[in-house]
Amino acid sequence: MRGSPQRVTPQRVTPQRVTRASTALALVAALSAMPPATLRAQGIRIHGTTTANFLELRPFVDDSVPYASTSAGGADYRVTASGLPVRCADGKAWCYFKHTGSVSNAVPVLQDLDVSAWGFGQGLSLHANVRIRGAMGSQPDLWPRAEDKFDALSAYLQFDRPTYTARLGRQYITSGLGLYNYDGAMLQWRPLPRVTLEGFAGRNLAQGLNESMTTSAIAAVDELPPDRNGLLVGAQFRARPNDASAVHALYQRELRDNRSALYSERIALDGTYHLKGTSFEGAWTEDLTTNSTNELRLRVRAPAIASTVLSVEARRFRPFFELWTIWGAFAPVGFDEGRIQASWRNTSQSLAIDVHGARRKWQESNAGISFDLNDRMGDSGCVRCGECMVSCPTSAITCTRPRRACFASSPRRSICDRIARRCSTRARSAAAPPMPSPALDFVGRFGHRPRANFRR
Repeated sequence: MRGSPQRVTPQRVTPQRVTRASTALALVAALSAMPPATLRAQGIRIHGTTTANFLELRPFVDDSVPYASTSAGGADYRVTASGLPVRCADGKAWCYFKHTGSVSNAVPVLQDLDVSAWGFGQGLSLHANVRIRGAMGSQPDLWPRAEDKFDALSAYLQFDRPTYTARLGRQYITSGLGLYNYDGAMLQWRPLPRVTLEGFAGRNLAQGLNESMTTSAIAAVDELPPDRNGLLVGAQFRARPNDASAVHALYQRELRDNRSALYSERIALDGTYHLKGTSFEGAWTEDLTTNSTNELRLRVRAPAIASTVLSVEARRFRPFFELWTIWGAFAPVGFDEGRIQASWRNTSQSLAIDVHGARRKWQESNAGISFDLNDRMGDSGCVRCGECMVSCPTSAITCTRPRRACFASSPRRSICDRIARRCSTRARSAAAPPMPSPALDFVGRFGHRPRANFRR
């Protein structure tokens, strides 16, 4: 008899949802407040894109059996009549395990709307990009953020003049540092026809989430989420000295909203140059908080020969993590890469063939997997306690026959004694004969040979 798994999906209104709804209502109110003459003079353009996907899988399900229907299988687990390992708590009437559930599916649907409105006055316009989410199927919540029905990806007022542009509202910046959303202001100045200076500042939003830095979505996947929102400030410079060259530089800083600490501080520089059909592209990004180069890239593209274009690229990459997350402390591993690509197009552009390849060398990590007190896996308690056998939801790891246990040098308690007790044996002195103890077969995982006494 199995217990019936139940799923409860609470519905709650988060501050982030209230903020997004308030932003949308404010935009509608601004349009409604316009005088009738202004509304008659304005123009509105709406462009929509609908995207649907289909997802199907078998999720893991928590299940249970009565304690009375199980028998002893080891020190820390019991087994059912069919030999399935289960976990039983002392004094509890039920034992628990995982198994694969029935086939579930989800059909997420996204509706993106790009809205532009003008005619409110000379140079004044409104722009918004909103996303509406929905999901159907037997288990709609399989799709990430299916419960988040509405997002204002951008929504701002723009004021244009011949030499400058100003924006106010939710907007984003794309550059060599990635995509950053923020709620704030931007001012762009064009002192010369080929030169642009830009400054921006506002409340920073979490990348990829379009929500504040204190959103519960970050807390669900990070043990140490930021406890305060962030402020984003920066400036960028663009110039085209001539038709053959272009350069772009960006400085960007994220800090806590009370200005007590940094989240990140970075700079980026990229440029292109064309010479007699050959193009040169370069990019560099630097993390100023750690004085490390995140990316250094150079690409050369040769002129077309027999309708074939050849390009060669060299790249050095080191991962970047903001200072609020602990993941940057684990010395993320980067790589050096060389890449070559050949592209061919026929004269009518109706047929194209691309061939490319790369060679990547990963940075030395000086890392490894350790067990117990930095013992080898086969000599540690990891192959004797049976924990992975109990936790495995597919019964892929099972016990077949005992294997020699480890031994303490004296009858006193030790880590070896603890392992032996977990395997229903007792630790003895080194002079004692071997005692049986289970060991697990990981079928070559972590670089160890399979154990003959365990099978998948």
